[in-house]
Amino acid sequence: MLGLELGRHVDGFVDAYYGPPQLRQDTETAAPANPRRLVAEAESLAADVASNRFLAERRRRWLSGQVAACETVARRVAGDELSWTEEVERCLGVRPEPFAEERFAEAHGLLDAALPGSGPLPVRYARWLKSQTVPRELLLTATRRLCEPLRHRSRELSPIPARENFELDLVDGEPWSAFNYYLGNFRSRVVINADAPMWSSSLTDLVAHELYPGHHTEHACKEALLARQGVLEETIALVPTPQAVVSEGVATLALEIALGQDAHAIAAELLRPLGVPYDDVTATVIQQAEALLSGVVVNVAHQLHEEGRSATELRDYASHWSLKPAALVERMLAFVGDPVWRTYATTYSDGWRLCRKFVAGNEQRFMRLLTEQMTPSDLVPEA
Repeated sequence: MLGLELGRHVDGFVDAYYGPPQLRQDTETAAPANPRRLVAEAESLAADVASNRFLAERRRRWLSGQVAACETVARRVAGDELSWTEEVERCLGVRPEPFAEERFAEAHGLLDAALPGSGPLPVRYARWLKSQTVPRELLLTATRRLCEPLRHRSRELSPIPARENFELDLVDGEPWSAFNYYLGNFRSRVVINADAPMWSSSLTDLVAHELYPGHHTEHACKEALLARQGVLEETIALVPTPQAVVSEGVATLALEIALGQDAHAIAAELLRPLGVPYDDVTATVIQQAEALLSGVVVNVAHQLHEEGRSATELRDYASHWSLKPAALVERMLAFVGDPVWRTYATTYSDGWRLCRKFVAGNEQRFMRLLTEQMTPSDLVPEA
């Protein structure tokens, strides 16, 4: 109820809800709750969680993290001033730290050696990306084709219900490349933003991220093993919360776990017969470089909110290090400046880092991420 009530104030705070319909109806028919009342409710709920002797310790940590994030969002809605660093740490359970630019320089070195032709690196990178563009009319067909091996691997990696399924649509004008709307009953609706360029290697990662064995697989497994066994809090997904850090970590790690080093070679064999260009050798290097460059958005968010840099400075920094086209740079700036999503920028890099270290190539550990309530603190080995 607390999450649903906050969703009345913050559009996008509720990422998914498939719990009792009456709870949603009760919040939607009543007037939005006073934010100060929601702060008090969060404090009361936190005390209840801490004192409940019937809760298993891991579930207590998970609930405590979610409630702390709700309280933080309620305080911001109520007008409390929080620094970006404080807000991120209180919401996500991970303190954001800027990334060393040597990491980005290393990525540029990988790209410089891998990209064909001569001329400045940004020009060669843009040229390569353009050569790998998936035509709009092939996006849905190519996505369904990629689902075949990834879905098969997901069934090997997880206890995903046999009757799981998904809907697939194209949309326009959204600030993201794709989005998973989990509908409950083991179903997702995945939408792809078709007015932005989509490259073949990015589409492969997108399918793993949003569907198999990423968001859709995680939601379906947790619905079956947790929500339907009485763990009601799993029926609501909230952003930004510790839950989101783990979920984005799972999704960002998904392609690597599912298909390993051969991921792009496998995808290329599937898509080339459809007429989709796919340079799988270079794409494998691009994937390594993009993992190193994932911290650029975190640095941009830090510079905006903690250092107060100008839009021009942010744009120049993001363009230089990310090497992304101007349209994607503008999307990055809008993302980190959005009131809801500004704290979300770190979930991808921190989630990937924590989950990758926790899994360490062990498929059983990856399955635990898909089936258990985990927080960022659960992913850090004890000293």
